[in-house]
Amino acid sequence: MEKSGNKSGRKKTASASYKDKYRGFQVPLVAWVFAGILVAVIVVIAFSALSNSPTVSADNGKPIPAAIVHELTTIPASTWNPVGLQQSTQPAVARPMALHAPTVMYIGGEYCPYCAATRWALTIALSRFGTFTGLKYMHSSSTDVFPNTPTLSYHGATYHSRYISAQLVEEYNRQGAPLQRLTAYQAKMLQRYDVPPYVPATTPAGSYPIPFILIGGHYLWISAPYSPGVLAGASWSAILGDAHSGQGAIADAILVNANEFTAAICRSDGNQPKTVCDQSTISAAESILPGVP
Repeated sequence: MEKSGNKSGRKKTASASYKDKYRGFQVPLVAWVFAGILVAVIVVIAFSALSNSPTVSADNGKPIPAAIVHELTTIPASTWNPVGLQQSTQPAVARPMALHAPTVMYIGGEYCPYCAATRWALTIALSRFGTFTGLKYMHSSSTDVFPNTPTLSYHGATYHSRYISAQLVEEYNRQGAPLQRLTAYQAKMLQRYDVPPYVPATTPAGSYPIPFILIGGHYLWISAPYSPGVLAGASWSAILGDAHSGQGAIADAILVNANEFTAAICRSDGNQPKTVCDQSTISAAESILPGVP
């Protein structure tokens, strides 16, 4: 199957007492020479360390510490509820309904910058219904558009929920090589719904754009719900900090679309749990979701 990403000093003065105390003391010339050599060596080591410092991708594939995962996945309603739904991306409606689909199906790739942007919002939304383990740091490809977009990877991660089921697949790695094989059912969903009219009519036959998100067998998001350019130049920790503050363009992009994903999940699982689905923003989002067959 062909892959397709929807293609980012003050000068010190000596006091008189200092002079008096050390009058007559002479520093040997050899000591000055030694000191100069030592300083030069330190400078060389420092520049060497900088040149060999970790790149933007040094942590790719490494587990995200549990404390950081907890911080990412427990953003309180008091932060995300007031952000609301401004500029949220509405889904398309799958017709006919995808039977036997898990509540949430995500198919993406580590190289894909649009997947990178999507995972932030989707992970926060899913965390309102369950828990993740095994999430890993990731950046999108350095050679694609929106290069090195900070994100996380679902490859090797597990998700548990008492309310919903989820299939989260990274079909390709950061270099674009095959990583996870689709099941027959997942491939069938791409062949049925990752095609026109749900994607542009100019999409080549057999090329299935990612990310592909199907929620509740009804609601489709294909490509990112916001531009990966919003995250350009931001560090992983800065993105997390913004999301927790609920302030700024990054927080708006991530939390608004997390709210939209949440509403689709609530619509699909009988509005459980009430602590999430009865929030005013989620109720409002459900009310404007497209009608279903």
